[in-house]
Amino acid sequence: MTPKSPKQDIEFMRESIAAELETVPISAHLILILGGIFVFIAILWASFATLDEIAYAEGKVIPSTQVQVVQNLEGGILTNVKVRPGQIVRAGQTMLTLDDTHFASSYKEGKLTSNALIAMIARLEAEISGQDFSQENSQDQMPEVYLGDEIQLFQIRKQQLESSIEILKQQKTQFEQALAELQAKEEKLSIGAELSKKELELNKPLVKSGAVSQVELLRLEAAVNESLGKLEET
Repeated sequence: MTPKSPKQDIEFMRESIAAELETVPISAHLILILGGIFVFIAILWASFATLDEIAYAEGKVIPSTQVQVVQNLEGGILTNVKVRPGQIVRAGQTMLTLDDTHFASSYKEGKLTSNALIAMIARLEAEISGQDFSQENSQDQMPEVYLGDEIQLFQIRKQQLESSIEILKQQKTQFEQALAELQAKEEKLSIGAELSKKELELNKPLVKSGAVSQVELLRLEAAVNESLGKLEET
């Protein structure tokens, strides 16, 4: 067997001797073989091994310009499975448990909306009937948190209605006063027109006898026409 020489001398040796000196050690072959065996076992295990089941569900994301909500579109999130495959179960037995967070939140939101609508209906009925609306006389006896806003709104609308009625009453009084003044003025003008007509009729014969001048007669006719004109304007 040829003795080993330093690596720096290999390049000056013949090719056969250099190849013998550079032969790969047995440990390297063992590492390569073990690596191949490990890869083969991993592939074989992946083919036959059973993994936990993973379920996927679609979600909905609302853009940032709106209220941001990310929710599961399925019926709920499975939190616990209380039976095994093939197990015999009886009627009414609980087999699955779902996370009720979403349902509880939706129920509370719906309850709040329902109570708010009931309070609004009660307030509108009180406005229509003209009855008072307060926590004490509410038929539903809901908590103050639901009736508070509606009671406050009822009081505001009641005050606005009373104010509008008071304004209408004042306007009615003003119109009645104006109508009375017009009627009095009309009556006065009517009496004045009648007197002017009588005066004109009495003075017409006197013009022929010369007791009344023609100018005076014209003045009386003008007064009659003026009285009739004012009467028509009222």
